[in-house]
Amino acid sequence: MSMTLMAIVGLSCNLETSDLNKALDTLDLPLSITHTADLREHTGFLPAEISGQEAGVETYFETSRDLIDRLPPHEALDNREVGVVLFSIGSRASEIASALYIASALVSRCQALVFDAESGRYMSNADALKYAEFVLKTEDG
Repeated sequence: MSMTLMAIVGLSCNLETSDLNKALDTLDLPLSITHTADLREHTGFLPAEISGQEAGVETYFETSRDLIDRLPPHEALDNREVGVVLFSIGSRASEIASALYIASALVSRCQALVFDAESGRYMSNADALKYAEFVLKTEDG
């Protein structure tokens, strides 16, 4: 099973993993991206660690207006040049949590919108973080 999560960001947003790691630290989240990259140029698996355990998620970057126009209307998308960080998520809890934590860092750094393609709904940052904690606890317990 594969899921897609999207973080819609302004094109001026810095997507360097070193900056995202700073945001993750500031937010006191347990994820650390272990690969240096710019998410605009990175394609494929992005290695990370959650509390010292191997993790990560596949990421892709799109600027296609077609993709953005297929999303439900949101005032933050009006007249704004945006790109989309796509997270292709498998069924492992660490992949789901990695995507949600990185999306949360993007909300913090870039005022990103988080969109869950499976439900067809935008997620609040608080909901994304709660879900990340839930899936990690479920896997452990």
